[in-house]
Amino acid sequence: MKSSLMGIEISGSEIGMFQMQGDKAIFKVERLPENLIRDREIVSPETLSKLIKYIKQKENFVGKKCAIILPEFSTFFRNLSMPPMTESQLELNLPYEFRDFVSSNSIEYNYDYAVESIEKDPEGKVNSMELIACAGEKATISDFEQVLRRAGMRLTVAIPAEMAIIKLLRSVGDEEERCIIDIGYQTTRVFISKGSHLSAFRTIELGCRHIDEVIASIYNIDEFLAANYRESNFDNVLGSEALIEIYRHTALELLKVVNFYKYEYQDSVLSKVYFTGLGASVVDLVNEINNYVDFDIEDIHSILPKECRGIKDIYKSIMTVGAVL
Repeated sequence: MKSSLMGIEISGSEIGMFQMQGDKAIFKVERLPENLIRDREIVSPETLSKLIKYIKQKENFVGKKCAIILPEFSTFFRNLSMPPMTESQLELNLPYEFRDFVSSNSIEYNYDYAVESIEKDPEGKVNSMELIACAGEKATISDFEQVLRRAGMRLTVAIPAEMAIIKLLRSVGDEEERCIIDIGYQTTRVFISKGSHLSAFRTIELGCRHIDEVIASIYNIDEFLAANYRESNFDNVLGSEALIEIYRHTALELLKVVNFYKYEYQDSVLSKVYFTGLGASVVDLVNEINNYVDFDIEDIHSILPKECRGIKDIYKSIMTVGAVL
């Protein structure tokens, strides 16, 4: 794995940065200042630029080119089956494939695609094309371009999390079925794949922020401080009954995705689950989820490039790795 790109992921509470320098991997995850991201908006682009520049200098990241993971609220991802088309025809038709998501605002999005496979008849004539496609909000991409420009860097690649997962799984190079559960700050995302094909993916509106809200109410503190209590499991708060209810709700929603997948793919032998994201360190949450889905918990490092294995905290932002592959 050789790449000079810096992979960047900015959530509601943390920023992750990753880069390969020869055979050495550099990774840093840093907590964002309080209220820097609020209601899906960057409150102070200048502060975020300074933070990115500071991390780059402190951790010895090099170069200017960046690959950023777009926040989920700004992207839509789809698996598509299309009749044979030229490149120009595809570019013309892609917005129509997302019309149910972007409605009348299609002009406000950029569209891109990649061909996964081509189906041909016995004579070699193309019958259909299997694509992965995404729509990305232009305004969000522009915001990140400006933030990075202030930091002396350049946005080269902007992709959704789904594409980062696909690129990671392509690097593994097998056809195993996997369930990857990314427990983030605002949401929890589940990706079910066979090989590098994403067969099912869904976002659940529960994440570490909801855990922090409960902790804040228990101790009568603000949510920013409550995150410290979560990370240290202060006073064994993560085992409290109020939080267990959140764990169960999250687990139930994830189980619905798994059950639907197994219904759609009757020959499925899905049995492996990988946990990533901020909440992967919340043992009670992970255990509750697996009590429902009942899979074998695998080490997330096993699907990362060998240079990344063993890096502390890389489980918090594996998307940054996928972004630069």
